Amino acid sequence: MLNASSFDRLWLTEALRLQETRDGPLDDQAELLQVRQAGGDLATRVLKRAQLVGAREGQLARLQHWRNVARLVVLALAAVAIFSGAGMALSALGDGTRPVNLMQALVLLLGLNTVMFLLWLVSMALPSTRPTGLGGIWLWLTTKLARSQAQLLPGQALLSIAQRSRALTPMLGSLTHTLWSLALMAALAMLLGLLSARQYGFQWETTLLSPDFFTALTHLLGGLPSLLGFEVPSPEVIMHSVTGATVALPQAGPIWSHWLIGCVVTWGLLPRLLALLGCLLLTRWRLGTFALDLSLPGLAELRPRLMPESRNTGIDAPAPDQAGTVPDDTSSTTPRPGGHNAVIGLELPDDVNWPLPLLVTLGQDLGRIDTRAQRIDLENTLTTRQYDHLVVACDGRQTPDRGILLYLQSLSQLCKHLHIVILPFAEKAPTTGADQDAGSTPGNGTGTVRPPGTRPGAADRSLLWRAELERTGMDPTRIYVGPDMFLSSTRPLRSTPHGNP
Repeated sequence: MLNASSFDRLWLTEALRLQETRDGPLDDQAELLQVRQAGGDLATRVLKRAQLVGAREGQLARLQHWRNVARLVVLALAAVAIFSGAGMALSALGDGTRPVNLMQALVLLLGLNTVMFLLWLVSMALPSTRPTGLGGIWLWLTTKLARSQAQLLPGQALLSIAQRSRALTPMLGSLTHTLWSLALMAALAMLLGLLSARQYGFQWETTLLSPDFFTALTHLLGGLPSLLGFEVPSPEVIMHSVTGATVALPQAGPIWSHWLIGCVVTWGLLPRLLALLGCLLLTRWRLGTFALDLSLPGLAELRPRLMPESRNTGIDAPAPDQAGTVPDDTSSTTPRPGGHNAVIGLELPDDVNWPLPLLVTLGQDLGRIDTRAQRIDLENTLTTRQYDHLVVACDGRQTPDRGILLYLQSLSQLCKHLHIVILPFAEKAPTTGADQDAGSTPGNGTGTVRPPGTRPGAADRSLLWRAELERTGMDPTRIYVGPDMFLSSTRPLRSTPHGNP
């Protein structure tokens, strides 16, 4: 069976799916890393991701707010039902100054309830895609009171799950039968109180119907209550209660009171309670057998990110040394031109011309990564191509925020070696001599220039970048300030004859 916590996870997952379908995918690199490390099948990972991302995005708080509003609406409807039931009983019996019309009392106490119950039975036999009845009123009021657009998602998610699991009709039916049961119990309580405190007379009043009709109707309605111990009036008591007959018998009042209460219990309250129990069991069973449809938009796209077909495990052993050369201990962790490497620029400003010629010679240029969609595409590319080295160029003038740091951590899980190149100032294409005279830095040979109006190292946060990256666990030997520092580490060591320095 589906417990409350399991349903809450499904509910949260559906709400997050609707949000991402409407607004686009959320940034979830850190959460994906945790989910992949935890393991499990695809459905388990989808639920876990929804729990982590939902907590971060405030979706859990919105679900709880929607639940609180829904409870308040239920309490308000319950109060209305209780007062309505008490009002029906008071209208049926009157103030005691004149005899109670039994036909009118039955219609007031059971008429509307019976009609609505029959309509509910018909709705159970027909396919329903929209909330109706008191359950539909509850859902409508809750949606109206939720106010903000973001608070509509929990209601839409709940409705979506209920429709796909075919639990919508019994779920809303449970609320409908609960409210009607409260109304009938309030009516019974009012009947018992009034009949205990006042003296009432009971009559069948008619112009067209014969006394025999009332005798048959009384026994018909009282047959089932009599099985529960409620007394059925005798033909003599019935005849004395018909308009135009002699004065009613003294013992007729208690007999009719028992009969009327038995009719309300048997034909009103018991069917509602049985229907309520059936709806609860049916709702629980249908939701308990409900499973995530992983082919839905918003979930199907998560498969390659949550369940990558392969995963890097590193290099099993270093390559054998080449004869006549000094062993190179860093050859497995240093990118070489022509290797299976890739280079990207992460959130670089507009004054940086990409690609940087000094970096792209080391591997395939995967372009600039600026938007959320580009980040997701890059993760998918790294998952399928399995690069040995990934070189990431970052702007050293920016402050490394939490989102970039988490994304770099995620990238480190998708390649064998991750290298961070911090650009201490804007990188541009190589310049001519005239351009150098206009403001370039001569003699560097790298084609780097300072942005207009800045000094060398102005607004440079390279030290902050290094500190933050090391704090997140990045290898400090793979953090480079400037392309020159990075390229110097990639030059292969040459063989050195004995005796030469």
